Order: sequence, then structure tokens, then C-alpha cells
Amino acid sequence: MFNMRRSLAILFHFNPGGRVGTHIIIALIVFVGLAAIIIWVADWTSAGARPTAIDVLNRRLARGEIDRAEYDEKRKQSVGKTRRRKIGR
Repeated sequence: MFNMRRSLAILFHFNPGGRVGTHIIIALIVFVGLAAIIIWVADWTSAGARPTAIDVLNRRLARGEIDRAEYDEKRKQSVGKTRRRKIGR
């Protein structure tokens, strides 16, 4: 005959003191580890989706936060920095 209490005791390794066995602790550690890996991979893969300095400048110009003269000045500074980095490598 099926005994639910006995089956649960065997499954979760309840001892007479009422403590949960190591299987639950190991399962929690594995679950937290998998969650951390999933979050890390998601962050790592989205790194290429970050906007560049030129993208930010274009958005600011479109919203009217900066005028054309400031846009041109900052764009020249940004392009100059990237060219220097590529030459220096």
C-alpha cells in the first residue's frame, strides 16, 4: 500500500529529528549556480548591444538636447579618440 509520508521521507531524506537531508541543500546550490550562469551569459551576450558614443550623440541631437555646433565638436573629439586608439594598437 502507498504511504505518502514514508515516500516523502525517503525522497527528501527526513531524519527523525526533522531536518532535511543534503539533497535539498545540494539542489539549492545547483539552482543558484545555474541562475548565476544564466545571468552572466545574458549580460555577456548583450555587451555588443551597448550604444556607441556616436549613437548617444545622434540621439541627443535628435531630442534637441544639444545644438549642431556642439554635436560637430563632440563628434570630432569622439572620432579622433577612436582613430588614435586604432593607430596605437
